Amino acid sequence: MRYLESISQFSALQMIRMNIRNDYDCFRVCLRAPRLWNASLHALGKHQINLRPGITHFSGSITCLEDLHFLSKLPNLRRCQLEANLAEKEAPVVTVAHLTHLYADIHALEVLSAPLLGSLVVHLRTRRMRIGPRLNFPQETLIRFLHRSKCHLESLSVSEDLFTSDPATGISILEACSTISRLKLELTMRRGNFGIVEALTSPSVLPNLQHLILLMPPSAGDQWNAILRMARSRRDAGMLNLVEIQFSCLSTVGEQRYGARLVGGMRLQIGALTQDDFEMRIVKWLPSFEDPVSLEHLFGGPGDIFTLLM
Repeated sequence: MRYLESISQFSALQMIRMNIRNDYDCFRVCLRAPRLWNASLHALGKHQINLRPGITHFSGSITCLEDLHFLSKLPNLRRCQLEANLAEKEAPVVTVAHLTHLYADIHALEVLSAPLLGSLVVHLRTRRMRIGPRLNFPQETLIRFLHRSKCHLESLSVSEDLFTSDPATGISILEACSTISRLKLELTMRRGNFGIVEALTSPSVLPNLQHLILLMPPSAGDQWNAILRMARSRRDAGMLNLVEIQFSCLSTVGEQRYGARLVGGMRLQIGALTQDDFEMRIVKWLPSFEDPVSLEHLFGGPGDIFTLLM
């Protein structure tokens, strides 16, 4: 069945999740149920979908230029989860005028502008990307997106290794989103990661930052003193309220014992930093793609859900 116009007759339908397993290039789906506001449609290109313009929440993929055109035709879109798999070497930038929350892989940022964006969760891919005439690297792509959008970002969550190359590039990213109050960074032991921690020691970097979350492996415990210096400096400046440290899962018994000793020593130092208006704590590991600020969690809400697998 290639035409699902009957869905439009579901007058109470508000949310739909659809996964098309069969590869029909000519598949056309009509989803104009009058109360539909939330659609998660993976394995389908946007150009294969006929959605009502009142959609406010959307999750899916960008597979061709027609998909970009589709996004520009959703004037009420507020929250979006996107992956980009464009084959074209030239792709125009599309402005999503009222988008406030975006969960996207780094590729999608190359073709988007979001002037009202307040929350951004960036998922990285390990390979370099080519969209347009030049070879782009993730750090440069994020900086261009922020400058192009001219948005007043409040929350930024970055998975994997965005800050592992030139530390100066990482600082340029921070300068491009100077308005944020919440920052979540996933760090490794690669060169460049903890240069960002050193940069954050200065209260002039991200002056509005109130909530900092650092995800790191236990082996990064050697950098603990740098983290403490940063936390103390920003606390004394009265500009940071909460620092959360999240350690990656420990798989072996030896790693678990090492982690327990490490955390035990850290808690004593954390206690010495705590004040009425400042808290630092060690919490459960929560990767960026499971971040409650991400679109996977924000998509939930009241209403009837229709799930279709084909």
